[in-house]
Amino acid sequence: MRRWLDLEEPLSKAANWESALQESRNRLAGADRVLVTGRIRSVESSRGAIRIAQKFDATLDLWDSDAAFESIAAFQRTGGMTVSLGEARGLSQGIVVIGGDELLEDYPKLPMALSRGESVPVLLLGRWSDRGCKPWLDEGFEVLAIDTPIEELPRSLIEACKCNSQPAWGDQVNRWLHPLGYTSVAWSLKHLALQQADLWVEELNRWIAMRNESGRCGGLAWGDLEGTFQQVCTWWTGFPGRIRFQRGVCGYDPTVHASSQWLDQCTAPRSLRSLVLWIDDSFDEIPSCVVEADCDRVVVGARRPVPHPNTIWLPSLRAGLGLDSQFFRGDSAILVHGRDPLTINKSLPSVHEWLQGILEP
Repeated sequence: MRRWLDLEEPLSKAANWESALQESRNRLAGADRVLVTGRIRSVESSRGAIRIAQKFDATLDLWDSDAAFESIAAFQRTGGMTVSLGEARGLSQGIVVIGGDELLEDYPKLPMALSRGESVPVLLLGRWSDRGCKPWLDEGFEVLAIDTPIEELPRSLIEACKCNSQPAWGDQVNRWLHPLGYTSVAWSLKHLALQQADLWVEELNRWIAMRNESGRCGGLAWGDLEGTFQQVCTWWTGFPGRIRFQRGVCGYDPTVHASSQWLDQCTAPRSLRSLVLWIDDSFDEIPSCVVEADCDRVVVGARRPVPHPNTIWLPSLRAGLGLDSQFFRGDSAILVHGRDPLTINKSLPSVHEWLQGILEP
């Protein structure tokens, strides 16, 4: 890091950055409790976060990871039959999409990504308006939208496949599904706002298994860029996150090692010195509960945090903007390389370079 700064930056800025980097090292080394969290989205940032957590015996958990771990818990307990985006697009004779308009607000190109250029039936279950149906129609899908409560949907689908106790719309769903030999079911758990979401996923996986008794059916559990971290963390540690290192050895407990629980402990009378290392590959604001927590903070990211005596900011380029970065696609099946040709500031280090600087003084 020092050599890079000396070559690329005026001496005054390089000195300021080196000072901030050294203070970050000192605070991490002097902390009794460390949380490594944030919006970690690239392979490079994920690797750096894991190495730092291991070095400083930290708790490691992505920010806002509850939905991901609801899904992870379901698959860990019962398994599931999944498909990739390419398989869903290329082989499906019909596609079931669970959710509503808000799914396309975050993933507006999903209909295009699932279209193979010919008319394929798509069954939209949940809360879909005419506006939400239009992108599917524009891509040539044959659309059937049914307004139904999301919470009860897996059980209703199971009952619809039986000969008795069918819901009011069961006949219509069965007529739609019956001629289809290959079906893909897509959903994004974070957009469904479910109670006991892990049990919901288990029931949906049970229906998918039932469909495979007479045909082929797979689940496309769509995620966001944070899935990259969970993939990398699993490579390195055997666990998808929510781990705590002790003497370099990690322990996994998704019910204990959550970032929100770690922060809650900062509100109690402090007998230990706590520090949050916030790593951000996005340009979003840092959550207020992190900013207001009674602890030190080291922020590595593109967006300037609210000034505070306990906060050190290490300004960086945003992942994929001005530098090559690697991300996993939303189906966690394909590793893609991302770089935006528009560069905000080539003189800034990347998140990965800052993390390397903390690790290797």
